[in-house]
Amino acid sequence: MTGKRQEGPWERIGHGVEIRSVADERDRFVGIEWRHAACVGIADLIVFDKPYVRESPFYAGQPLWSVSEWEPLTIVESLLCDSCGLHGFIRRGRWVPSGETVGADLARRKLAEPPGTGGSVGPFPEQYGDPHVYARDVHSGSGNCVCGAALGDELHTEAAPGVPVPGR
Repeated sequence: MTGKRQEGPWERIGHGVEIRSVADERDRFVGIEWRHAACVGIADLIVFDKPYVRESPFYAGQPLWSVSEWEPLTIVESLLCDSCGLHGFIRRGRWVPSGETVGADLARRKLAEPPGTGGSVGPFPEQYGDPHVYARDVHSGSGNCVCGAALGDELHTEAAPGVPVPGR
């Protein structure tokens, strides 16, 4: 598998954010790229947790995002722009700002922190023992929350704002 990517057309989803589908060389849907108006020329790849993606050496070690609804697209985890700190969710095919957008300096500091403490604007380490919304640690590759607990742990009140924890 070469990992050659094929991209679809850009689609506006609100608040200056655009997405496009990404497929592998076998034309299998693997995820999306997203970009926004504040960071012209930068697009981030979000790879979805699908069996053939997990088996691909091309995507080994990359964080995988969970999809709770395909049409319209709803991604469980939040998205954070490493460059400027824009933070939000894709819910029912639309961009929903998190209300916790951080500046670029804070975003870079959070991304430089050790696994288990970075990649999110909260919960912060002092809040890990308190009930909170799951915040996937996108840098460790473990698929756990930044607090270190799995999504189904009783500490997690929601999978994302407005999205119940699966299986509850």
